Amino acid sequence: MSHSLFLLPHIPRTGGTYLSSVLQVHAGNTLDRCDNQFPLRGATPCVPNAGVVKWAAIRETEGKVPSIIRGHHTAGTYSVVFPEAFLGMWFRDPVSRICSHWWYMQTGKASPALQRDIDEGKLIDRWQFICDPRIRNLQSLYVDDLPIGDFDFVGVVEEWARSHALFQAVTGFRYPECGYMGDNVNRINDYAMSAECRASVEKIHAEDMDLYARIKERFYADCEKHGV
Repeated sequence: MSHSLFLLPHIPRTGGTYLSSVLQVHAGNTLDRCDNQFPLRGATPCVPNAGVVKWAAIRETEGKVPSIIRGHHTAGTYSVVFPEAFLGMWFRDPVSRICSHWWYMQTGKASPALQRDIDEGKLIDRWQFICDPRIRNLQSLYVDDLPIGDFDFVGVVEEWARSHALFQAVTGFRYPECGYMGDNVNRINDYAMSAECRASVEKIHAEDMDLYARIKERFYADCEKHGV
């Protein structure tokens, strides 16, 4: 394992929480810190948490066990501070991701700003949520304008098992084969929608659609490179 510090920022509904729990249980003596800033478009940009930076600097210097910074913050939040650290992120089909995000919010686990709007009746249906400018092209926001080549790993939710195999091949972490994350009991028919409706969502989130296509291209190239 060539890295001692791993940066794993987590786009909502892409399996990041599941990955973190797996690593905590199965990946040996890892240490981690979670920093949830819940970035939204038009909101205050993510900034490094001073306490997390201090913790990571000590861990990186010691290098005794792998250390992880995870959570809902943009990719550049900590990669600017630790440019030599491992940077990995998971992505998802934008239509599936935003539908999953909407249904997950019904459990009361939304970011504070979105949860407040739900409680006040300002976000009342899925289509309104899909069109909300704060979460439009959210995956692109999390990438933070970083080139895809700056990432040491990109995973694809639609290639769940293969992504985990690639993550292990790239990082050196080892853990049992993973089942699909599938923890959202509120989803309906796997977020099915008409072709016309899907086309409208893709148009609204065109930037994320383009990003996702480029991520998949990188992902399959990495799989071929590592024999996954």
